[in-house]
Amino acid sequence: MHLRRFAGLLAVLAILGMSTLSAWAIDPKLLPADTEIAFSVNFQQLLNSDLAKNHKPLIDQIKDSAKAKLSEKGADKALERMGFDFFRDFGGFTIASPGSTDPETVFVLVNGTFAWDKLKTTAVEEAQAQGKNLKVINVGNAEAFEITADSEKTVYAGLVTPKAMAVTLKKQAFEDALNRGAGGKSANTKQEFRKLLGTVSENQTMSFATTGAAIIRLLENAPVPNAEQVVTYLQQIDGLTASVTVEKNVGFQLAVMAKDAQTAETLAKMAKGGLSFVTAMAKKKAEEDEKAKIAVDVANSLRITSNGSNVILRGELTAENVNFIIKNMPKR
Repeated sequence: MHLRRFAGLLAVLAILGMSTLSAWAIDPKLLPADTEIAFSVNFQQLLNSDLAKNHKPLIDQIKDSAKAKLSEKGADKALERMGFDFFRDFGGFTIASPGSTDPETVFVLVNGTFAWDKLKTTAVEEAQAQGKNLKVINVGNAEAFEITADSEKTVYAGLVTPKAMAVTLKKQAFEDALNRGAGGKSANTKQEFRKLLGTVSENQTMSFATTGAAIIRLLENAPVPNAEQVVTYLQQIDGLTASVTVEKNVGFQLAVMAKDAQTAETLAKMAKGGLSFVTAMAKKKAEEDEKAKIAVDVANSLRITSNGSNVILRGELTAENVNFIIKNMPKR
């Protein structure tokens, strides 16, 4: 029983450690100064969307399934003792990186409604019951968890604002996050990255932003086909962002920031040519398979625009098409 209870606690910490309630999409104020890649999911925006409300039975089914899984792992009781209701208090996740393959550079934020004292007490009690290496330490004027996993990696986690929990593999990184949360130390992220964040907003369900330089670094020595050719294209851009927004329909956007207006115009022409090909292929497929008509609808919704050095692709999946997909999902 103790093992199951502690496994449940670890499951909760894993959820918190890999996730982030993002009420503000990607919030640069709390990110490390060297951030060049960030991915954020706004869970509450999804739950409160018109699309989710129109499919309440399916959402309720997903909730029941999730609760059953938590119960199997013994995490439901731990969550209750922590005063944490996942579907009420959790909002999404933001993961940031400088564009390095070193896992110790990854920075995670968890924004939500936390009862820190209950969370702390439950975590300590469960760890003590199993003799696991989890303890509460003081970092500056704040408390934090110091967790040593079986891999001997140490994780630091704690609140850096009343609504945001930071999770890092370096104590100094956690302390820096505390300072940023208190307003004592500005993140001062790179200008190129801050410029990218101008295309994301708190209304988006998922947001992704990266500089071109970060992708190039990640491609170094990576087993990616035609990597050199990809790098050649990436050298022409400052960065890109992508987003998905779930409302009544599902909208999506891909924005590329080129080095200059001429490059943007060239990229836009290439993209429009590719779009014409994709649309033609989708229509041909739809003649053979009725289900492929969704691809035609999506292709017809796609629009490519260029403004200065920016190229933006926008499109949407309509509520009708979402209904069709859900209706034809395999029954479990």
